[in-house]
Amino acid sequence: MILKQLIKILNKAQNLNGFERVNKVKEFQKIVWDDETIQNEILNDILSTLAYDFDYYEPNKKMRDEDSSYYGDERLSKEINAGLEKLKKYQEASQ
Repeated sequence: MILKQLIKILNKAQNLNGFERVNKVKEFQKIVWDDETIQNEILNDILSTLAYDFDYYEPNKKMRDEDSSYYGDERLSKEINAGLEKLKKYQEASQ
């Protein structure tokens, strides 16, 4: 199932740095935005919101300083953890 794949990507992103982390975030976003098999509205909302929020992740501090809406690695970790927690609750409620 796609959800397991997405959770695996988030867990990997949590343990990476720099360019590899950026790539995992982009991989997550691409799957969420391109996949039309996710029909559950609640799950789709969780994933889409997380993918959208990742648009504001910027690992380069100089770039973040130009726009206060961008955030760095510390907040990305918090966003990932919050997303994983929501997905866990969704999975528990769906069983």
